[in-house]
Amino acid sequence: MTAITFDTLKFVQTLQDADFNEIQAKSLAKAFKDAQYEADVATKSDVDRLNNSIKSNVERLEYSIA
Repeated sequence: MTAITFDTLKFVQTLQDADFNEIQAKSLAKAFKDAQYEADVATKSDVDRLNNSIKSNVERLEYSIA
């Protein structure tokens, strides 16, 4: 799977703008980034590659049946 970018500094600043203190904001940013890293999430490019592969396989199957 492709890595998903995550701007931790912007995330921390957004939380601090919403009155989270620095420790809270940094802790949430780390937890969120860790959760993203551990998640097995497909990106748009992953889905596009799979879709292209399926289309190719279907075309070959149709050709072999014809």
